[in-house]
Amino acid sequence: MLKLKTSRNLGLAYILITYLVAVGVGVAVFAFAPFAIWLNFLIADIAATVVVYLFSLIVNNATVYDPYWSVLPMIAVPLLMISAGNFSATNILILVCVEFWGVRLTINWITTFKDLTKQDWRYDEIKSKSGKLYPLANLFGIQIFPTLIVYGCLFPFVYGLGSTAFSWFALIGVAVMILGTLLELISDAQKHKFYDAVDENGNRKNSGICAVGLWKSSRHPNYLGEILFWWGLWGAVFAVSSELWWTAFGALANTIMFLAVSTPWAERQSAKRHGAAEWEEYKKETRLF
Repeated sequence: MLKLKTSRNLGLAYILITYLVAVGVGVAVFAFAPFAIWLNFLIADIAATVVVYLFSLIVNNATVYDPYWSVLPMIAVPLLMISAGNFSATNILILVCVEFWGVRLTINWITTFKDLTKQDWRYDEIKSKSGKLYPLANLFGIQIFPTLIVYGCLFPFVYGLGSTAFSWFALIGVAVMILGTLLELISDAQKHKFYDAVDENGNRKNSGICAVGLWKSSRHPNYLGEILFWWGLWGAVFAVSSELWWTAFGALANTIMFLAVSTPWAERQSAKRHGAAEWEEYKKETRLF
């Protein structure tokens, strides 16, 4: 077990096996569930999440769940299109955008993954605060909750799978999805370049606040990109089926999560890492989004 947790390659292999099993279970549950496609998908989504949770318990590390946010949509969208037999122009455009977004986000996670000895600092904070209730906090707070958020974001697509219509206005939503992905791609690349820069002795040049490129104008350009991406998906579906306006609840829930939870949490951590005074100065000079 120690070798598994300390080896980057073995850790990645373990997570790959985890997701292969999770996908298999999810597909099987979806195939046998007797309800509407949107409800079958929800049940299968939760079942797959529970599989990932169980695998994370084996190595005592909730980080096993981290790629789920980007991997699930990449797999679910094409499978749902096949299940519904709907390959409309709008759905294909959404599929291309989801794959672009998912591949980029997954690659970014892989490049930053070290091993299974440590987990995300947010998970450690939840663990310290929840105490004996951590197994439940892990299942419902760290894993089920994000799964439901992503499900809600995908809901417009899933619920609208019965439509084969096309509207040129859908291209606006597609453009917003691409813009959001590019914001994430560029901002992550700029941050990696900033913190990975080394001098002639191999020592890192920068340890302070990254305030270059997009980060000079926004404290969280990557979060902004994520918010825009899901609003773009809803917009593409809404352009084709305006009666599905109410399916915006997923994108709205995602926005609220970033504004009320993810962003304040990240800012508190940044203030600890860089010093409250320095972070406050950065906040005065730089917009939130």
